[in-house]
Amino acid sequence: MVVIVRSAGEYLYLPGVIREVGFYSLHRKVFLGWVGCLRVERLGFSFWRWDVAKGAEKEITDLREINRMLKMFIACNQALLEIKSEEELKGNISKVVVEKGNYAMCWVGVLEEGDFVPVAYVRGRGYVEGRKTNWQVIASSGGPTAEALRGNASLEKNMLDVPFGEPWREEVLAGSFRFFVSLPLVYQGERLGVFNVYARKAGCLTGERYRLLGDLASDIALALSLLRVRLLQEELREALEVSEERYRLIFEHAPMGLLEFGLAAKETCQESANEEEIGWMGKFPFRLTLLRANRQALSTMGAENLQVVRETFLSLFPEDSLVSLETFLVSVFGGSRESQKELAICTPDRKSGYWQFDGICIPAEKESEKRAVIAFADIIERRMAQEEEKRWYADLEKLFGQVVRMASALIEVRCPYTAGHQRRVARLAYAIGKELGMDEEALQVLSIAGMLHDIGKMGIPAEILNKPAQLTGAEWELVKTHVQLGYEVVKDVDFPPRVKQAILEHHERLDGSGYPRGLKNGQITLEGKILAVADVVEAMSSHRPYRPSLGIARALEEIQRQRDCLYDARLVDLCVRLFQERGFSFEDEPISFRNSANFL
Repeated sequence: MVVIVRSAGEYLYLPGVIREVGFYSLHRKVFLGWVGCLRVERLGFSFWRWDVAKGAEKEITDLREINRMLKMFIACNQALLEIKSEEELKGNISKVVVEKGNYAMCWVGVLEEGDFVPVAYVRGRGYVEGRKTNWQVIASSGGPTAEALRGNASLEKNMLDVPFGEPWREEVLAGSFRFFVSLPLVYQGERLGVFNVYARKAGCLTGERYRLLGDLASDIALALSLLRVRLLQEELREALEVSEERYRLIFEHAPMGLLEFGLAAKETCQESANEEEIGWMGKFPFRLTLLRANRQALSTMGAENLQVVRETFLSLFPEDSLVSLETFLVSVFGGSRESQKELAICTPDRKSGYWQFDGICIPAEKESEKRAVIAFADIIERRMAQEEEKRWYADLEKLFGQVVRMASALIEVRCPYTAGHQRRVARLAYAIGKELGMDEEALQVLSIAGMLHDIGKMGIPAEILNKPAQLTGAEWELVKTHVQLGYEVVKDVDFPPRVKQAILEHHERLDGSGYPRGLKNGQITLEGKILAVADVVEAMSSHRPYRPSLGIARALEEIQRQRDCLYDARLVDLCVRLFQERGFSFEDEPISFRNSANFL
């Protein structure tokens, strides 16, 4: 006969007792015999009396051990719910396993960027300082812990039977507890660390105890993974808060006006009015809302607060600008990067002006959650400066053209028979270049070079230039020097190099028979070739002191005859097409020197 007394609040995990008691371990039912039951309330104890079957004492001992393990399991899971850091997880779990599970020692090691950092707790001594070790060093030892690091659990082992590289070996042997298990901490295939538990006697880490420890290792791995996710979320949240604060400070103190717009679905707007809304966006299926405006925006608009901006923003724009603003905002919200959009505005005091807008969209998963930040600045002073600059450039171009024409006119004073020759050559060279598809800057080069190509004749005696008879050999050689003289005149002027080269090469020929340097096809610039064709056509079709005009037809016939020999074939064809198909005339319109101020 055996009587067992348990104090109130201390119990075994046993089912209720009526006549026959079945004590349940995790896998089997143990029959202990017939039971009679009596409760004595005033003593605060419960008494159970039964006849104990043979061998039941061991089963009861095992059940008490399982009860202790379950308490440890519950305490560990409670600790896992409260942890705030990995160090706290490793320390608390090690302590609970030792104190609640009645084990000699426990340690939890976690992989941290290639290092293995364990925390251990020893019965009677408390925490033992961990040793940071490279996990590959442990893995190379080949012991149970190495296997656990690879994801493989080990059964109960004797420390004397494992390699000397096993962690905590000295502590274990010094404490005379030699039996242990190594369990991997793995979650969704990711190896997170190792969970080792030590006992003084063999058999304390087997059977149901081993299974419960394995379940605990899985719970530790899950908690560790969730902890890392939570810590990462907190880190991201803090980074987001810092980023938002920086954005707020930058937004608020930016030197230009900044407006942040959002969108509200039209259906929502029809149901309830939103004080942030400032107007419809045409056919765009959202209503525009103004979320914030910085100090500079309020100052530029002359508004006291954000609500005033909401009420007056659209009224600042004339009808044409309002349409352009709508197109601009729709484009920004559509994801296009819009920049330097200039719109006319009319301030409340009826003053006209210009604002320049720049916008960028802040994307979101939902269309209605998109944001757009619009930067704007009052550019009326800049526009006035630009207009003044345009007038200045126009005056400069006008002056430049007058200087070029004046230099060209000086030649005509020396040689009245060639009056207008340079202007007409420039006109034809410009037309050939345009037909060729040259850009405006290249066309201006042709115009300037054409107007000045004979400026070197200022150094030739007037009696030779105006001689009514054929020139002698010596006189002709002197006239040919005007090309080099003209180049010397302009070489120190800040003209584009192509202007100077064209002046120097307008008498060169493809076969090398030209002057002054006898250049051949591949050595002559395009501008030089164009000027050569234009010069010959104009000279042959105009009157000279020593002969009458030969006419356009004869001039075109001459360049066609020398096509691809003296003159570039493509340029000859274009020149002929100008006269025969385009109706070109030397007197059509004067030469323009637009953008020529860029050369100065």
